Amino acid sequence: MIRVFLLALVGLAALAMVARNLPEYLRPAPAREIEWSADREPLGRWEGTWSGTFITYAPDGTPGATIHRTLRYVSEGAGRQRVAISDEQAGGTTRESLLEQTFDGTTLKSRMTLKDGTMAAWEGRRAGDAVIWHRKDPATGAVESFRERIVAVPGGDMLTVDGVRVPAGGGAPQLIEGRYRRLDQDSD
Repeated sequence: MIRVFLLALVGLAALAMVARNLPEYLRPAPAREIEWSADREPLGRWEGTWSGTFITYAPDGTPGATIHRTLRYVSEGAGRQRVAISDEQAGGTTRESLLEQTFDGTTLKSRMTLKDGTMAAWEGRRAGDAVIWHRKDPATGAVESFRERIVAVPGGDMLTVDGVRVPAGGGAPQLIEGRYRRLDQDSD
């Protein structure tokens, strides 16, 4: 029992050392970056072109589908933004979709339209320097929630997406992860 206690203390000390020495891009954002309602262009942080991968995982961590994704964010005035999404899937097929995002000072709304006319809608809330997005498909009952955040990493900004998707009918959930690098710096 004393060994377990001593191992726990050593583990706690190691955890404290890791937390104290986190790289700057993994540390929590300062409060000044959280005041979105004071921004002239609250969605301007996303402005520009981002490229990277979107991956789904089984609950045990087994990788599922990997998609190469390009996102082009274009502001259309205060609190409005259009996003063109191009998904290149494993067989070389490409799927295009268009997103319209709005921000009213507290709530973000996002409406996606696929080329075939299919639509999906998410509602988002600010959580520190991130957005928590959620949607429940009224037709199928599928649920999706994810955190979207822009972090400064060596070499430029990275847009991160981490969440979970529960398919219609209560099937096994999927973990989702997106990592996109900013290709341009048109956000100024």
